[in-house]
Amino acid sequence: SACLSVYLSACLPVCLSACLSVCLTDSSFAGSILAARGVELPNGVFEVDDYTYCDIPPQPKVELDKDMINPPDKYAVLVSGLSIGEDGADQLALQMFLDLVSGQLGGSQEHDLYSRVVRVIVAGDSICDCRKGAIESKLLTRKTDAGSTAFITEVDQCMAQLASSVPTDLMPGRCDPCNYTMPQQPLHRCMYPKASSFATFQCVPNPYDCRIGGVRFLGSSGQGVSNIFRYTTHDDQLAVLEQTLRYCHILPTAPDTLGCYPFYKSDPFIIKECPSVFFAGNQDKFDFTHLFGKDGQRVLVLLVPRFVETCSAVTVNLRTLECQELHFSTRLRLADEAAATTPDAADDPHESGSQSDETMSDGETHARGTGGEAESVTAIATTATSSSSHGIPDIDVDSPVSSQQVLLSSPNQEGMDLG
Repeated sequence: SACLSVYLSACLPVCLSACLSVCLTDSSFAGSILAARGVELPNGVFEVDDYTYCDIPPQPKVELDKDMINPPDKYAVLVSGLSIGEDGADQLALQMFLDLVSGQLGGSQEHDLYSRVVRVIVAGDSICDCRKGAIESKLLTRKTDAGSTAFITEVDQCMAQLASSVPTDLMPGRCDPCNYTMPQQPLHRCMYPKASSFATFQCVPNPYDCRIGGVRFLGSSGQGVSNIFRYTTHDDQLAVLEQTLRYCHILPTAPDTLGCYPFYKSDPFIIKECPSVFFAGNQDKFDFTHLFGKDGQRVLVLLVPRFVETCSAVTVNLRTLECQELHFSTRLRLADEAAATTPDAADDPHESGSQSDETMSDGETHARGTGGEAESVTAIATTATSSSSHGIPDIDVDSPVSSQQVLLSSPNQEGMDLG
């Protein structure tokens, strides 16, 4: 049995001070909202005969904007956990992401596709965790600066590049310079002078609720899911996020184990209307599911992975609610390494023809495509998609031999200097 916070309907004649003891399944956790039916015993204990959860809340009719109804489809991009300043972070993968979304990378197909991105949401943890150097920061003098200031300057440059081509929303996260308690207030615009010069850039709170082309997005930077994951035996982050939606609460464990402002008149984290996209940032991996309610609700429940660990972002089709992981890889395999990993490739002409012959000379790297002509390589991006019906190819990233790769090369660029 477990004691939970209880949402009781007005018809239940019980005292709120009574202790609710009820046998629960493993999917429940502290802060779950439920309705219980039973009787109050003379000793003050409320004996439960039956209970039920709220389940998916009602969803208003989704009315898309006129330009969203007909093709070509429009997209939203979600990314989280850039963690600028993190040791070992892949800065080239981050620059590839910025260049691709802003239209500075790829061919005509990529330019046409990402020109239809109408919003980018950066879901928290834009800089690394600077609390590791908290002791050193106490010893700063007037002539020294904290390392976090340089990281924020880099975030400003990244946001400015995005905002110059697409509306960008920046959410705070656990590692960002903002208040600790939930809800986290928007980051101050003075920290991002370059990005703030664009009207398309805005700092937003966490959790964040917005409409993009008539589609409602609701989500957080992931503290709620991570906190539940830490204090329970759950091993599936997607299932935890799904349960929070069914319990109609974004942060059910606040304020017990998650810092929260002491609201006493109302709880702003209760989900009263069902969104179309329910997301959580800074998770271990990309994952998603579509939920369908008994009253016709349809929700895309989405985990946005940490970019610093996965080099992945997520695109969402605003018309069909189909999502796709966009993965960036900067690892170039040398010819001898490829031969060592595929010893039988030389015996099979078809197998050897599918491999890219890579050579290094004078600090430049070139790749030879399947057509036999040398092509300059600036980035190799691989994507894994949930559906291919929205114009983005299905790509298998697990097999280095049979997987397809999207070769993204900047125009009029001879090669990439690896220094």
